[in-house]
Amino acid sequence: MASIMERTASTLGGLPLGTLVMTLDGALPIENLMTGDRIVTRDGARPLRGIAARVVPLARMIRVTDSALGVDRPRADTLLSEDQRVLVRDWRAMAFAGRREAMIPAHRLIDGAFVRRERCVGLRLFTLAFDAPVVVMAAGLDLCALPEAERV
Repeated sequence: MASIMERTASTLGGLPLGTLVMTLDGALPIENLMTGDRIVTRDGARPLRGIAARVVPLARMIRVTDSALGVDRPRADTLLSEDQRVLVRDWRAMAFAGRREAMIPAHRLIDGAFVRRERCVGLRLFTLAFDAPVVVMAAGLDLCALPEAERV
């Protein structure tokens, strides 16, 4: 059973230091983003309303290996929080949701080889805030970002 600290880190979500996020200025490391930056989303560029960072002493994360979800999806091994929703547009969407595309929590994508759980110590996580739910392009994946008011 996961400790309270591990469950909390997973529930709070966030993207780790170094994650590349697509902006109108190109792909930038998440730690370089600032409020007001125009982030590329599936609905066009949206202004970043806020960014929060925190260090999690011990977190259960999901490692998605390079190209595990399609060509360059992600572009390199990527860590996601267990509850991070990922837009999938392949057989996984059909298998999990009966649709051509679906938002699937990262933990449901685990296959034990290319997508697997990993414990991380002292992980710095960043959370992006927008006015409305959006799908941001980060690390070569389409990831759900929620308004701050909707976060757990």
